[in-house]
Amino acid sequence: MRATPTKSRSAYGMAETANDQAANHFPVSLCWSRLRPERMAEINEATDLLGQLADEDVEAAPSAVNVPAERSGDVARSGLYALFAQLFAFPKLDTVKLLASADWSAQLAELTEQLPYALAAGDSAVVYEEREVSLTFSRLFDVVHGLPALSLLERRYGENKVQKKLWEDLLRYYNHFGLEFSHAAAEGGPDHLVNELEFMHYLSFLQCGNGDAGGDFRRAQRDFLTQHLGQWSGEFAQRAAELADSQPYKSLAGLLAAFVEADLNYLESQLDAFK
Repeated sequence: MRATPTKSRSAYGMAETANDQAANHFPVSLCWSRLRPERMAEINEATDLLGQLADEDVEAAPSAVNVPAERSGDVARSGLYALFAQLFAFPKLDTVKLLASADWSAQLAELTEQLPYALAAGDSAVVYEEREVSLTFSRLFDVVHGLPALSLLERRYGENKVQKKLWEDLLRYYNHFGLEFSHAAAEGGPDHLVNELEFMHYLSFLQCGNGDAGGDFRRAQRDFLTQHLGQWSGEFAQRAAELADSQPYKSLAGLLAAFVEADLNYLESQLDAFK
C-alpha cells in the first residue's frame, strides 16, 4: 500500500507529509534530511493504517484514528514521544502558546489515559505565561559561558561518554531504520533529547502501523531506551528538579523520566510474550 502524496495532520496534531519518494521528510522534524528507500514501504503502510486526514485544519486525537483496538496503546505511546519532542524543542510560537493554554495538559492527559500501562500525569494542569516559558528555556538550556545550567545532550550524563563513539552508535541506529540525519537542520547533535525522542516516535509509529508481528520494532525501541534515552532521562529529571525556577521543564522532565521507565518495562514484557 502507498499513501497518496498529501499534507495532513497526523494523529498527534503534527504537520505530516507521506509518499513513496525517498526525498520526502518524515513527519517529525527537519533534522531527518531524507528517508532512505528501503523504509518507505513500511512508512506508507503505517500512514495508510493510521489514517491520512486530508483537511490540514483538522486535528484528531489518537482515539479518533481508525486503528485496531490492540494497537491503540502503541498509537498513544508514539503520540506521547512526539508531544515530548515538541515541548523540549526550542519554544517556537506554537509551543509557547500551547504551554500557555490548557491544551497541552489535555493532550497529555488523553495520551497517558490511552497508554497500555498506568502513568500519572502529575501537575500537568498548570499553565504558564508565554514570556516565562521562553525565558526559562533560555536560562536552563542556552549556552552562554561554558555549559548550560541543564543540558539536553546525552553526552553530558553518565560517565565516560566519548562524543565520537556515542554519535557513531546513534547514527547507526538512525541509518539502519532508514533515516539520514542532518546536522545543519537538527536541534543539536544526534544525542540531543529532541532527536532521540523523535526517533522513538518514529519507531513506535512504524510498529503500530505495521503490526510488528515479529517484534523487530519493539526490540529496537527496547534496545534504544536501554542503551540511550533510558540511560540518562532519570538523571536529567533529577538535575532539573534541583534547579530553582525551572518550570515547566522540571515537571516535564520528571514525567518524561517516568514515561521512559514505564515504557521500557512495557516493551520488555511485550518481548517476553514473544518468546
